[in-house]
Amino acid sequence: MSGANINCPSPAKEAKHILPWVGAPAALLSRYLLGIVFLMAAVSKIINLYDFENRVLLHSPLPQALAKVMPSGNLPLSFSIIRIVVTILPWLELTCGLCLILGRAVRESALIITLLLSLFIAQALVFRNADCHCFFFPSFAPAFPWWWHPLRDALLLSCSLYLVCRAIPKGSETR
Repeated sequence: MSGANINCPSPAKEAKHILPWVGAPAALLSRYLLGIVFLMAAVSKIINLYDFENRVLLHSPLPQALAKVMPSGNLPLSFSIIRIVVTILPWLELTCGLCLILGRAVRESALIITLLLSLFIAQALVFRNADCHCFFFPSFAPAFPWWWHPLRDALLLSCSLYLVCRAIPKGSETR
């Protein structure tokens, strides 16, 4: 059979924004905003890693909630899992923040940040009545109403989703 198959979809064309002049500045603003916020959060946790670990393990309902979800209800195992996450999280935030600011692996970093922010929003909504302080900026978190943290994270989530989902015209992506 020769010739073009009319049932095949045509090759993808360049994505067009409604306002083409908004795309690059919005992406740059989103990158720098997320990068700076996650760098600040990471550095504040790394400087006080011991305090951050104690706050999450001793003063939050996360270990008990994880133990309830686990089939055996093993509280020491949930403490071990959360201890590993608490140790890795600041370095992951630091790496993603630096990647966003430097413009390297932007989509991958934004995807990781999207997953983290989704978990932060879920944690803030599930444990909103608990005495669960803001673990995002542990060293200088003022007292805000319970709805502020999910709202802030949702705004940051919209920036990260924009970076993950935005269309990049052909030829403009550099490696």
